[in-house]
Amino acid sequence: MIGLGLATRILLATEPVDGRLSFNGLYALVQNRLAADPLSGQVYVFTNRRRNRLKLLLFDGSGLWLCTKRLERGRLGWPNGNSPGLPLRMEQLLALIHGVEIQSRRGWYRARDPALDLWALDEVHFCLHGSRCRMWVPWEQEDPVVWHYPGRKSVGYFGAVRLRDGLGLFQKEPAMFDGVTFWNFLQRLHQVSTQTGRRVIVITDNAKYHHAKLHQEWRQQQAPSFQLDYLPPYSPELNPIERVWKRVRRNCVHNVYFAALRLLVEKVDAQFLRWSEPNAELTRLCAI
Repeated sequence: MIGLGLATRILLATEPVDGRLSFNGLYALVQNRLAADPLSGQVYVFTNRRRNRLKLLLFDGSGLWLCTKRLERGRLGWPNGNSPGLPLRMEQLLALIHGVEIQSRRGWYRARDPALDLWALDEVHFCLHGSRCRMWVPWEQEDPVVWHYPGRKSVGYFGAVRLRDGLGLFQKEPAMFDGVTFWNFLQRLHQVSTQTGRRVIVITDNAKYHHAKLHQEWRQQQAPSFQLDYLPPYSPELNPIERVWKRVRRNCVHNVYFAALRLLVEKVDAQFLRWSEPNAELTRLCAI
């Protein structure tokens, strides 16, 4: 199993390589062209001359992995550089894999394909018990006392954000997260996201109900105009919508006492309502 995280070092080869190269050929390129150690644990990223294939070479401690992606249409937005190797962050690699040009423009990244919309999808629970967050208090004042509800009640939400303009779609889920409830939300997301006429790719994690056989046939029928693209295993922090949940907790939940679940729901719903139209806050927050 490949475990990639935010601390993983990534080096991209700026010049294209022969697409027929495999383990030995790419191993030699890492040593000779990039002047690096193929067994260091870094991820090395390559493309071919047509820029329609992407290859990742990495060492997991016991052996080498070679991962390949072939585009069915279009070309990769490959960055340029003055040196043979260009360091990348994990979110930049994720953007490159999903067809987003990672050449920075005033700190932003722009979609190379204007006919494509990227959405980020996830689920979250907000607990009535609340959470405490460090705060600054003047020394002459008494330390504040933050009450907590003595129970473990919570409310769940499905959520999705369109990355290009911050449009949010959120749905409270009183039942448990499973294949049925996820399919209901996925159908609603399909209806909203496809109104622009663009092809839609939804970034999500590898929860079992995201792969459920219950809606597998339906997902296949919607592809390629609407399809899910799954993050690497054990890397939920790569999903941009995780920052949205963190912002909601900071705005609505931290250091707040809720005597009833209804009060928590009202506070969270009000926040989601403000994000139900395109907005600059979520655009900045979910920028990759």
